[in-house]
Amino acid sequence: MTESKKERIPTEITLKFMTGGKKVLRGQEAIDFYRQAKVVREREKDNSGFTDVDNIDWEKL
Repeated sequence: MTESKKERIPTEITLKFMTGGKKVLRGQEAIDFYRQAKVVREREKDNSGFTDVDNIDWEKL
């Protein structure tokens, strides 16, 4: 029997914007953002190593 890899999901995420502003996500909001960003990263993976942040639903934040 193999042990499943336990994922560490952050409960606080600080977003820093190029304009100098920042937003702190806490609790369920941070978990939802992390999961959504993970889905986008997996879907948009390419050789460049960059994530297409345009596909993140920023209105939900």
